[in-house]
Amino acid sequence: MEFKVGFHARNFSELERVVQVPGVNLVEVKPDGFNRAGEPLYSYADGGFEADFVAMNRVTTIAKGKQINVHLPFEEAVDSSIETGLCYALPEHHEALLSRFAMFGNMHLTFGIGEVLTMHPPVFMLDGAEICDLDAAILNCREFLVKLDAMIKDKDYKFQVGVENVVNPKTAGSSNAGFRTKHLDTLIGRTSRIGITIDTGHRLLTDEMSIAKLVSYGNIVNCHFHANPGVPIDDSYKDDAHLFAVPEDVGDERYIALPHFWRHMSGLRRRHTPIVLEVKLDKYSDQELATYVSNLRGWLGEPGY
Repeated sequence: MEFKVGFHARNFSELERVVQVPGVNLVEVKPDGFNRAGEPLYSYADGGFEADFVAMNRVTTIAKGKQINVHLPFEEAVDSSIETGLCYALPEHHEALLSRFAMFGNMHLTFGIGEVLTMHPPVFMLDGAEICDLDAAILNCREFLVKLDAMIKDKDYKFQVGVENVVNPKTAGSSNAGFRTKHLDTLIGRTSRIGITIDTGHRLLTDEMSIAKLVSYGNIVNCHFHANPGVPIDDSYKDDAHLFAVPEDVGDERYIALPHFWRHMSGLRRRHTPIVLEVKLDKYSDQELATYVSNLRGWLGEPGY
């Protein structure tokens, strides 16, 4: 069986580019990126979400025959009037957040968009100021995920949900729970339809995360595969460089030797985990993207590579 491998896309230009890369059969769209590019995939107002059917149809037309995943926008504020102000840590925001998943449930049935929906754990700090106690944020988000789990079963939605491991808290911007293994364990522990998105780059920026333990939870829905130098910066996300991960140093700063590379390959191969290459596309040529995909399939042991 062929491995699912592809890139993320933050606008239609990137989407059109990455689906042309030989060997790509998966794409992860980022609605917040499309929105910033003036190409929204849906709208949010008055506590409800409405899909843009023209935009959604365009996505499926461009990505025809490829699995389409979605990385959900993350919190940048606490303001229920805007999507990036909705916070899983606040129970009063849960109804609106459930409506977003319901929209994607319908979009998956209609267009096949969102086979996997990846979400960040809840924000608990903004610019170094706590908006919610960390433990309370985790427990409140757990209750949200229990509600979501029940909704998926009740509506028979076919998408999968992955909660992503994240970097250590920052003194600037938003800081999420999920930088410790036990956070993810608590968040998904009472659900049966919610799994985990493993992010190899984020793992390098916290010393309190164990991918081996995450894998032991059983339901790994996909992997964001990328790397960075592994030097945390407290007041910036520039440490999360989103570069190609390779087995060993090749003398090019755009390619980072990922610790335990072959262990990752073994696990991804054994679980047949879908792989999203979450790299900064503007740093690489079309040929470099194609070469990496071909090499990755070879590293995974896929016949013919």
